[in-house]
Amino acid sequence: MQSPESMIEKLLGNESDIGVGYFGSFPPLLTFQPAFIETQVVCCGREHRSFHEPDKLTFEELEQDHHWVKRGYITDVSINHIRPKILSATTYQMEATAQLILAGHHVGYLPRDLAMRYEEMGLMKILLPDEASYEVKHHWAYRENLHKHVADFFE
Repeated sequence: MQSPESMIEKLLGNESDIGVGYFGSFPPLLTFQPAFIETQVVCCGREHRSFHEPDKLTFEELEQDHHWVKRGYITDVSINHIRPKILSATTYQMEATAQLILAGHHVGYLPRDLAMRYEEMGLMKILLPDEASYEVKHHWAYRENLHKHVADFFE
């Protein structure tokens, strides 16, 4: 697991053969192939003030009055329209984001599939799913001069 920027750097430096993730830029020396689309949702933990009354939460309150977990890597601002006022934690992996959300002080984005598992266990709530969610397109990234084992992966 690594940031998209680190993944691109390792691919360009021949330290990795293939990567998959959300990329904000597409360097011409690499090939990018669509992999899947993932929905990101805002979540809070059971100890958070919005957990028991999520229907009373407004978009403005979510954006302005909550402590947020910030992604440590660059994300494309055109796909996510929320501009949190209070960014009080930074993570580079969704597992770390989930831990901060579970602790109850922060809200943050998680992939919907992961958030739904926590929600089914009664540990998290998805907040304003129709208003605050967004989709990211993940891509396979690789150098055009593929090693045979990488080329075989795509067949």
